[in-house]
Amino acid sequence: HTRNHYTLVCFFVKIFSGRSWNPRQRGRCAHVVAMDSFEVIKRPRIAGVHFSRRADLGDAQSGDIVLTGHHILHTSNPDLQILYTSIDGLERHVVVGRGPLLVLRHKTFGLNYLLFASDRDCTDTAEALQQLRTPGSHESLFAFVHHPRYEVEIDGWALYDEAAELRRLGIPSKQFRLTNLNREYGFCASYPEVMAVPYDVDDGVLHEIRSFRQDGRIPLLRYIHQRTKAALFRASQPLVGAKTRCYEDERMFRSIKDATDKTRGYILDVRSSIEVGADKQKGGGTENPSQYFGWTLVNADSGPVKLLQETLTKHVEVCQDKESSTSSMLTRLESAGWLKNVRNVLSTAAAVANVIHRNGDPVVVHGASGVDTTASIVSLTQLLLDPYFRTLDGFCHLVDKEWVRVGHPFSQRCGHFGTDRVALAQERAPVFLLFLDCVWQMTQQFPCAFEFGESLLLELFEHTMSCEYGTFLFSNFSEKASNDVVTATASLWSLFRQPAKRRQLLNPLFDPVHDWLRVCFKPTAICNWLRLYARSTFDFAAVDETDMLMTFLFDRKEALHTEVVLMQEKARQLEAELAETPGLGPPQPRESAALLTKISGDAAAGSTSGPEDEDAGQQPPQQVQQPEVRAGEETVAEALAQAAQPAPSVDPQSAAASDPLSAAVVQAPADADPPPSAAVDEQEESGDGHGQAAS
Repeated sequence: HTRNHYTLVCFFVKIFSGRSWNPRQRGRCAHVVAMDSFEVIKRPRIAGVHFSRRADLGDAQSGDIVLTGHHILHTSNPDLQILYTSIDGLERHVVVGRGPLLVLRHKTFGLNYLLFASDRDCTDTAEALQQLRTPGSHESLFAFVHHPRYEVEIDGWALYDEAAELRRLGIPSKQFRLTNLNREYGFCASYPEVMAVPYDVDDGVLHEIRSFRQDGRIPLLRYIHQRTKAALFRASQPLVGAKTRCYEDERMFRSIKDATDKTRGYILDVRSSIEVGADKQKGGGTENPSQYFGWTLVNADSGPVKLLQETLTKHVEVCQDKESSTSSMLTRLESAGWLKNVRNVLSTAAAVANVIHRNGDPVVVHGASGVDTTASIVSLTQLLLDPYFRTLDGFCHLVDKEWVRVGHPFSQRCGHFGTDRVALAQERAPVFLLFLDCVWQMTQQFPCAFEFGESLLLELFEHTMSCEYGTFLFSNFSEKASNDVVTATASLWSLFRQPAKRRQLLNPLFDPVHDWLRVCFKPTAICNWLRLYARSTFDFAAVDETDMLMTFLFDRKEALHTEVVLMQEKARQLEAELAETPGLGPPQPRESAALLTKISGDAAAGSTSGPEDEDAGQQPPQQVQQPEVRAGEETVAEALAQAAQPAPSVDPQSAAASDPLSAAVVQAPADADPPPSAAVDEQEESGDGHGQAAS
């Protein structure tokens, strides 16, 4: 009875919500799938439960918990809604003298504590949450029933356009062309439909290269440096175990060099030589330098992807340990290895950016499948080189470009859904979080170079785990299209386009840096992101208040700037009206103050003329209509008069003596460029100084 009523209610909710009924979703409506949750939930409401975010239960609030189709609610706080898919694990404890305690560990490293009145209440809730936290299929995810409460003015799914991004880079050109070979994802499921390749490589050659590269991921153009015209490509590993050589692949690498007018290039394999040897036993491998003339093969040991989850778990345990001493904590952080992974990825991206910016040589980056560490290196390199990607809209486009459109397996790496939990645990790897941590390191070294702040990075990480939006579901856009993700779910980029949300993500200290960023990756420059990893241990209320104050000051600055613009416009209107006054002519800048004073004096004299003047036959002075001057405008004439005065001559030597910063600018030209060098050690030293100066 309840099942039939729920099906009927879901049908009418689907109809009246404006969302079309989609019979292609395996014959079941996404709303109806949620009734599987109610079959698992034995008791939807449990009374007398204390909810707290602190381990000592100091802020515990008493109320009832309610288990819905996708959330757990607490009546003490109507805004508290915990998605089942955001729960990573459950722990049961007993608080002496108070009762059983259930600890909810979140995928975003947060902790929630539920204190129950009886063991039966705790057991029923734990059993339900254990089954609901990992749905068996994507149809049970909250993204398919989520209706945003805001009005979607711009569709986030259509914000990024691959062809428009390539046109921004100057493609098509004489060196590169666009091909629609991947229309409807028939060539490569994890590549965009529009691809940029060297001009003299035809589609027949691309088909041959497709069979030589894993998953058909041929070398794909991702970025062109505007000054040096150096090209950045990404690909997957060559299948040298099955086919020792591919002449078409070698021809494409020669075409890449010819297109960039260079005699040499670099092939960056993000795996170590040991990993390459292991993949070669499975049919993979890497390029043979003797077969790729003019190309230098470099191996960057960025660490195995399968070990990232283990290192992250150890790192979070150290950050959430309050009893550890300083020396012990530093030793455990070093042995965990997470910060070492951050440094390795950041240094590799800095080396690639150095080669592209200084030497102008083309670089091809690939790993095994080319969807994990390769995406991090390519994204960070573009972030270092291109100021556009350091803006809020540009960074969202970068994430959509290199992670969503070119195929990062978010569902496998984040464990969104699946029936085999052992396989899900083996596939999980925080690759995207490693990328966000590297970006956060950049924002700490260059706090004014990014238009967005820490809030954007935290939001991105939380939404990759929550499955509230469809942006980070599945592995590529081909899978999104086949599972109706674009038509049935909302895009996260639409949320970031909302004015109120956008204000929360902006950086008040933003001052654009139009040059490339020489980031420092020395061990002393790598920081621990406590705001994320220790969010359940420390109280960041003071930091939140500081962020709110900075946002307030930023808004006040914008308001004052708008007021200045309005006052300048009113000053121009005053001058125009004075110029149109008969007999006065257009006022000169130096005469503006005197002219306003004369008009005011004549008007005052005319208003004080008495009957004696009229009887004497004298005509009263003609009053000149003067524009109304409000509060704050009386100094416009004085400001114009002061601005018209010639600037006093200043001796450069005396000015330099009184202003050391100006003296440094005079002695060191701003456009001076350090000598070109491709060595990573020199890049490291130069990056250190530049990062400190920019900070």
